[in-house]
Amino acid sequence: MLGAIIGDIIGSVYEFNNYRAKDFQPLFHPKAFFTDDTVCTVAVADALVNNRNPAEALKEWGERYWENGGWGRSFALWLGSDSLEPYNSYGNGAAMRVSAAGLLATSIEDAVTKSNFVTYVTHNHPEGMKGAAATASAIYMARTGSKQAEIREYIARQFGYDMSRSIDEIRPGYKFNESCQQTVPQALTCVLEANSFEDAMRNAISIGGDSDTIGAIAGGVAEALFGIPDEIAAKAWTYLPQDMREILTHLYVLAGGSSQFEPQNTRITVVRGDIVKQTDCDAIVNSANENLRAGSGVCGAIYRAAGPALEPCSKQLAPLALGAAVSTPGFNLANRLIIHARGPKYLVDPDPVTQLAASMRNTLLCAEGNQVAILAVPAISMGVYAYPPAEAIPILVQVAREMSDGLVHVKEIRFVVLNAELQSIFEQEIARTA
Repeated sequence: MLGAIIGDIIGSVYEFNNYRAKDFQPLFHPKAFFTDDTVCTVAVADALVNNRNPAEALKEWGERYWENGGWGRSFALWLGSDSLEPYNSYGNGAAMRVSAAGLLATSIEDAVTKSNFVTYVTHNHPEGMKGAAATASAIYMARTGSKQAEIREYIARQFGYDMSRSIDEIRPGYKFNESCQQTVPQALTCVLEANSFEDAMRNAISIGGDSDTIGAIAGGVAEALFGIPDEIAAKAWTYLPQDMREILTHLYVLAGGSSQFEPQNTRITVVRGDIVKQTDCDAIVNSANENLRAGSGVCGAIYRAAGPALEPCSKQLAPLALGAAVSTPGFNLANRLIIHARGPKYLVDPDPVTQLAASMRNTLLCAEGNQVAILAVPAISMGVYAYPPAEAIPILVQVAREMSDGLVHVKEIRFVVLNAELQSIFEQEIARTA
């Protein structure tokens, strides 16, 4: 189901601005967002995992995220009414929201039964029912080992769709269409000709049309067929609010015994010790000064341990802006990198709260960009820069916690402190924010 959401997010910026090629960059456009397709997909999953009336779930989630926009006219009128009766739709919304049915199904017959249950409440036209059932069936077949050619043949035979055309044959003349009849076979073809999850997403955007919905239909099947790369799954997870994440997690637990597509949160830990002796860490953080020269405290200890080559190297990166972070090699240290982060002087620099948060945030971005798995972080600004630990530590931990969902490479953020008092404050804050 996360695959369907990813397809929606990727396609969100192309729905009314088609891009008929596969080379768009980046995969997630800076203006991408989840649309009504994601809201409806989550609502259907909620109905299935919590044994809810699908119509009530759709209305509740639709009201909750009404301002996301993008609702089809007939569906929007239904959402705003008091009626729970279907309105005979054959729109492609039936297919884009149904991936949870294919994921939870115990047989292909069960996939169709679950699809019918969540579809009939709005899209009770035979073509609407068929589009959803075909999509759920393709997902079930893909996750149970059917080959692409087998899925293509079954969908054509069982549902009567023309599955004979290739992506290159569809693309030139395909126009925007919101019906299942003119969306489902095209979206399925995008997956059945792909060689990876990302390739399926690029196929889906490249044919134009109702890009977010085509992406959602294709994404649900592509997830079942190829799996989702960790980097793509983690990126998509950052777009979703907590209520949606909870439904997704519940769904995957029911489907396979674990929430395997939920990115595992980066661990946040604290130890008492010497930062230059954290030999298992890919990188350690230096509480740096503006000139990126050897200083006192942690900074001096790191420069001494790294050896004489560090200072000439780091000076080339100076001056370091307040709140910024840069990296150098670790030289004589066991660690691959040193990340130099400039925190604020508590009584001197303006807006120390913002600047301390920025230094931590930029440290983590630097670590992620350098594919650091374990990162050792000192008590930034709490030495000679005189930032009170009771004020600084909550800021550092909160930034780490907020960013942890979006980190793919960083698996542990380890705060390293010199005394029991600091360790105790870090432990309390880590526990409080868990």
